[in-house]
Amino acid sequence: QAYVFMQPLEPTKNDEVTIRIRTLKGNVKDAVLRYSNEVDVTLTAAAKYKEIPMQFEKVDDTGYYEYFVCKIPKQSKPYMYHFKLSNKKETIYR
Repeated sequence: QAYVFMQPLEPTKNDEVTIRIRTLKGNVKDAVLRYSNEVDVTLTAAAKYKEIPMQFEKVDDTGYYEYFVCKIPKQSKPYMYHFKLSNKKETIYR
């Protein structure tokens, strides 16, 4: 992780966390962050995820990339997250 993609880098239970993802310009129509506090089962189908729609933030200075951003609310327990990225052709999970 880098500061530009996660702020703060070492969150406490009192911190809301800002998450960004960089995508190729025009390649992603919808970005969603999915997170779960069920760390012990997150890699199984039994995990329950909460979804946060990500908002388009900006195109970078080169014009090649777009940034999407969202905030994970304060969490009292550890959590894991991944992204659900969609365009007109497909949906992928990263």
